[in-house]
Amino acid sequence: MNLNYHLWLNDQKYADNTQTAQLHRVRKVEEYYGDLDEHFKNNTLNEVIENLQYSVADERGNKPNPSKIIFDGNIRNNLQSYKNAVVRYRKYLHDDNFQSNI
Repeated sequence: MNLNYHLWLNDQKYADNTQTAQLHRVRKVEEYYGDLDEHFKNNTLNEVIENLQYSVADERGNKPNPSKIIFDGNIRNNLQSYKNAVVRYRKYLHDDNFQSNI
């Protein structure tokens, strides 16, 4: 994770607790999938995001966790929060205006 991500979150006016949660979730995803910056450079970030998909139908079908991430609790809710964190991080990586100001 890029060390300036927390600055971007702050610049986007996310609340402190949201920033903390996002940083935690991105670190957790990287723990199991590797550096997200490398995935971005290698055009494999969307594959990580796809691996974090878990639908209501999957939940109703009691399908197992399709991701590499180990956690307790509701699979759909957890994966949705991890997926949203990676999507938000991808948004940061695409923010040329912010990145050029650093």
